[in-house]
Amino acid sequence: PRRRATDAELLLCHDETHLAGLKRLAELASADRKPRFLPSSGPVCLGGPCCEVREGSSSSDTYVTAGSVEAARLSAGGLLQLVDQAASDKGPRRGLALCRPPGHHASRNRSSGFCLLNNVAVAASYALHAHDGVGRVLILDWDVHHGQGTQQIFEQRSEVLVFNVHRHDGQSFYPATGGAAEAGSGPGRGYTVNVPLPEGYGGAALWAVCANVLVPAARRFQPDLIIVSAGFDAAEGDPLGGCHVPPWVFGALTEEMRRLADELAEGRLVLALEGGYATEVLADCVEAVSWALVKPLSDRSVDAFAEPPEGLEGS
Repeated sequence: PRRRATDAELLLCHDETHLAGLKRLAELASADRKPRFLPSSGPVCLGGPCCEVREGSSSSDTYVTAGSVEAARLSAGGLLQLVDQAASDKGPRRGLALCRPPGHHASRNRSSGFCLLNNVAVAASYALHAHDGVGRVLILDWDVHHGQGTQQIFEQRSEVLVFNVHRHDGQSFYPATGGAAEAGSGPGRGYTVNVPLPEGYGGAALWAVCANVLVPAARRFQPDLIIVSAGFDAAEGDPLGGCHVPPWVFGALTEEMRRLADELAEGRLVLALEGGYATEVLADCVEAVSWALVKPLSDRSVDAFAEPPEGLEGS
């Protein structure tokens, strides 16, 4: 049966005013059958749950229609269902949630970058709240765009390690955040890791980041659950990413994340679909990841990311 995220679950990560604003926009869109574009900056809803809703211009990249909020609830809910399975004794311990709309650009009180609610952040908070066996969560975000929403939600928390590897061209590539100096604050200082890469990076660069930065950070952190914000807009042929990662590389990364999850998190590995804007390329990436999740591992004694596959290019 389909799983619908409740208000209580969404409020683990999002402000009540933000959720109220999205609901109101959906009501307005339903009444006149016109989309409501969200503000390009600032929260959706200001001053309390019953305040006037702020509407953006049609030049904004994110909008709400009559069914958008319900779709976002189901998108988050499907991932929560997968978390429940991964955290249970019966399993399965790993899986991929085909989340639409995506979520990693949505912050506590703002929706942007095609994201209304932050699926992965809600899932991580839910796992910590609902499952006694989960005390620490590692989030790996390999989407080509920096997941600034996820970072903002957890930047002052130490029980979630947020690891972003993404394209970063200063102020010229959305969302123009995610520099290496952004490392969290207060009790969360050191629990945000950003590895910015230049335009045009390929599979070798992603592999090197995982092998040399992610693996030691994960071993130091010792997560009980690993969640991947699995965007595929860094893939070769994506119209927005400007990078050159072959789809098969995402399958190879997933296979190594299985090894890392087996080593550190009792096999608990959950992936959530984020970006990806070329349908045929996206399909190839999803196929590669899905196969990597179910196929037998070639040699379980090999450490994660210890042996680069042949054919890696694009440093």
